[in-house]
Amino acid sequence: MPHALESDRAVPLIEQAFEFFRKERILPPTLVQTEKLVWVVLRLVEDHLYNVLTLRLTVAQKQRLDALLHNETRLGGHTRLAWLRATPGDPSPKSIKKIVERLLFIRELDLPPVPTTLHQNRVLHLARKCSKLSAQPLLKIVSKKRRYSLLLTYLHELAQDFTDQALDQFDKLLADLLRKGERKQDKHLRVNARKINAHLTVLTRAAEAFLQSCEDGSDIKESVLARVPATVLQQTVTSAKALLRPEDFDSLDLIETRYVPMRKSLFTLYQALDFQPGPSGAPAIQALVVIDLNVQPFLPSNWHSCPE
Repeated sequence: MPHALESDRAVPLIEQAFEFFRKERILPPTLVQTEKLVWVVLRLVEDHLYNVLTLRLTVAQKQRLDALLHNETRLGGHTRLAWLRATPGDPSPKSIKKIVERLLFIRELDLPPVPTTLHQNRVLHLARKCSKLSAQPLLKIVSKKRRYSLLLTYLHELAQDFTDQALDQFDKLLADLLRKGERKQDKHLRVNARKINAHLTVLTRAAEAFLQSCEDGSDIKESVLARVPATVLQQTVTSAKALLRPEDFDSLDLIETRYVPMRKSLFTLYQALDFQPGPSGAPAIQALVVIDLNVQPFLPSNWHSCPE
């Protein structure tokens, strides 16, 4: 029975049964009889799983699960289950919003959690079974306990998948946005390469005149203006300021306007995520130490100025 609670595969259970007979020095039955015995055990275990999963379901929760399998006019005649399974699309703020809507809908069903006493393999097996069934086959299942168990485990795993999908999409969006900023900055440098070089030439002449006058002890102002006229120097400085990039060469300022719509989806995502406090034995300072040791070498240089 304990092994059957972990897996529904008959062959490994038959092998374990014969191993048990050998250890206990029991004359084993025939292979056919042992196989029948294993299938009986599997059915008993399956019934036990269904009883455990549906034990805490209320009438209202069962009705909400049944409602997932019926067509809805506002969904274009589709079932709510089909709506949950619809692909959100390519990474975008709109797709993240769709995922969050589905995640919040599952939470609003207010279903009991899957008991932690059940083996994860069994829970995943039931969830995968349900993922392969559409609404009509699920409605045709005679045993309501089996139907509710399949839907409960499936929705439990689906909620976790939605969380992963939303975070993954936001991560891809942010990475794409950063790449666009880098490309925009590269384009800025390519387009203005001649101007930047001309400005550097003028400013280099002025700097050389300044250093030379310091060395000779001559009048600095006269030396600089003799090398570079004041009007030229002023025009160069004004133009250079317009072309100047941050000292750390960061491109975040170039994507600020594009980040605004992303922030809305990020706030929506934060509201949907269920943050849990960590155990007292693992304080946040330990996490910061791990980040400092393993992540800091990969961070942008401007992040290194943050307090340790």
